[in-house]
Amino acid sequence: MVNGLPSARVHIANAAKIGEKLNNPTVNFSVAYHLSRVAIVLEEPEMALEQINNAIDIAKKTGNKQLLQKAYSQALIIYGANNMVSQAYGVRKQQQLVNTEIKQQNLKERLAQEQAFEERNQLETRVTELEKEKQIQKLAIEKSKQQRIFFIVAGLLSILLIVAAQRRAHERKAKKQLEVIVTQRTQELQKTSEDLRQASLVKSKFLANMSHEIRTPLTAIIGHSEAMSNAHYDLRNFNKDLAIINNNGKHLLDLINDILDISRIEENKLELDISTFNVSGLIEEIGTMFTTLANKKNIDFYIINALDDDFAIKADQFRLKQILLNLCSNAVKFTDKGSVTLSIRETFTGIRFNVIDTGIGMEEQQLEEIFDSFTQGDSSITRRFGGSGLGLCLSEQLANLMSGSISVTSEVHKGSEFTLHLNVEKSKVAKPITVAQRDDKAIFEGRVLIAEDHDDNRELIVRLLRHLGLEVVAVENGAQAVEECKHGRFDLVLLDIQMPILDGIGALKQLQGSGFTQPIVAITANTMQHEVLSYLEQGFADHIKKPLEQENFISTLRKYVSYDSKSRSHKAINISNTVDTGDLAANFAAGLEREKAAIKSLYSNESWEDLQQALHKLRGAAAMFKYHSIEEAADYFEKALKYNDKDAYCEALEGIEYALSSSQKVV
Repeated sequence: MVNGLPSARVHIANAAKIGEKLNNPTVNFSVAYHLSRVAIVLEEPEMALEQINNAIDIAKKTGNKQLLQKAYSQALIIYGANNMVSQAYGVRKQQQLVNTEIKQQNLKERLAQEQAFEERNQLETRVTELEKEKQIQKLAIEKSKQQRIFFIVAGLLSILLIVAAQRRAHERKAKKQLEVIVTQRTQELQKTSEDLRQASLVKSKFLANMSHEIRTPLTAIIGHSEAMSNAHYDLRNFNKDLAIINNNGKHLLDLINDILDISRIEENKLELDISTFNVSGLIEEIGTMFTTLANKKNIDFYIINALDDDFAIKADQFRLKQILLNLCSNAVKFTDKGSVTLSIRETFTGIRFNVIDTGIGMEEQQLEEIFDSFTQGDSSITRRFGGSGLGLCLSEQLANLMSGSISVTSEVHKGSEFTLHLNVEKSKVAKPITVAQRDDKAIFEGRVLIAEDHDDNRELIVRLLRHLGLEVVAVENGAQAVEECKHGRFDLVLLDIQMPILDGIGALKQLQGSGFTQPIVAITANTMQHEVLSYLEQGFADHIKKPLEQENFISTLRKYVSYDSKSRSHKAINISNTVDTGDLAANFAAGLEREKAAIKSLYSNESWEDLQQALHKLRGAAAMFKYHSIEEAADYFEKALKYNDKDAYCEALEGIEYALSSSQKVV
């Protein structure tokens, strides 16, 4: 066995190398310990002491008391074998300390095992209480940590208390705010209820007024029409009765138009047709109309116009005229003696109209409600003077729409003064052309193409153009117009906008694409400002509106075809007086029954697009031949279709049927 010890040392040395690579304290301890034992056997006490001390150091570093005890036992053997008593005593003392520590550790472990056993028993019975006890034990061991946790918890509790207090304060505040909101909503509901009650009263009042307004003219229409159908009717009263029926029909139409205008304004569907026009010309029309009405009542109608003859504004001429007609009509209606004065003057921001009368006047309460819908002062005024109470409401809304305002002052039995102020652009235009000044003797030279789908309209325009000396080619639609322009030369092309097969805009695009360079003018009843601008943007050189206005028609022709007023003045004519259109008007009237049948058929088949085109065509023709009731009824129906206002379809159909039937009877 001794002979095998060197081999064992070699193996131990190899194990030491492996231990160094692994850096494993347990392996290193084992290597040192066994080298010490080998050295004892080989009687190498110094080597034995060196290796055992290494083992002791390794055991101390690792804190492994069992290994340290084992190393001390080996050291005692080495010291004892070499009579190293003091060293052996010291090692023995250290070994005893280690033994004591090991015993204490074992004791602690046993105590811990007993405690764990007890705790396990308690855990089985009361898991919740054990968790609390463990927390208390941990807090007892880590006192400082316990204190920090305590303060943290205390802080959190304080924060929670503060948050809870603030929440209660917010809840109290929210409750108060809710009470305020509930109170406000209650008041609003009460006000809404009162408004609804007032609206119901207004509606009842409106229905009563409308019943009176509608029944009165209808009674006249029915009464006179029945009288005319009587076998013993005196034909000498025919014209008089016919005029009464016509006037009452127009009154009903005006009433419906006022209601529709107000509805469109409230729905933001009413469009303004802004243009530049001479104010004096408009005032002259107003004066001519109301001077006659005033004379019938034996009162005076004065106009005080402080404007220059060439003073013009940029506004909607039709709507301004509508407002002035309402104001002047009311003034004349409510004045039995004295006068009505229309005063016009320029202001810094536009123009002001004053309508002053010496009529019945109004009280303060009436002044507060005068611009409300369906308001007529009081029921006695309605019974005495009639009227729906829509005129002033509509006038105020139209004025507001044109960036203007209407105000009123009045005194009972002394009269009223209405002031219309418009903030509008001012400009200067040429003095209006009168019949005496207009050069109607100008004879034009050139070749003109007119595309118009309505036969009577087309023939009327052809006659006007030829009467002025122009050579005319007439076609029915845009496709034919394009073909004619491909094969012929024209100085001017007039295109209706709405035509079958190919409309005016489509024809314009094709002509532009083919290189056609002569001026092309739109001739249409669509004369809203945005519509006209759209036509010009798409390439039309100009536009002529339907119905034809002589001055506008001639002035537009002058821009694009040549004329010589001197050398050919002997051929001059006055277009409005000398062009014979009686047969065309008769043809139009004769075809009204066919128009009515066609419209009813399209309506029954719900061919809305075709119906709208038919109404547009009819409206243009009616305007050309001055059948204003048909024009207005067709315009109303066309707009109802355009805006998809299906609730108005039935009423619009009845209106156009009535207009076509009554106009046919008149002819």
